[in-house]
Amino acid sequence: MEAVRLQLARLLADKIELVGARTQNSVGLLFYCKTSSAFRRLDRRFNAGTLRDLLDVIFNALLVKDLIEVSVNELAWHEDVFQQAMKYFDGTGN
Repeated sequence: MEAVRLQLARLLADKIELVGARTQNSVGLLFYCKTSSAFRRLDRRFNAGTLRDLLDVIFNALLVKDLIEVSVNELAWHEDVFQQAMKYFDGTGN
């Protein structure tokens, strides 16, 4: 659990909030970037593979009671979604 706290502290330092929800059979996570630079840092984490590693740690911490281990095999970030988000931060998108 300490690894999760450390990773979350790093996200907060980058002005990125993580919102999580767990229901009976699902876990959902949302990254909320407060600035365009925070969004770019999240993108760098994605491209470096550290975002997937972080998600592995978080999912396993959330599912520890279920005695199962998960691994994020694929994490997709489509370029058009990235560009649309950057337009939003730049004030040129809807």
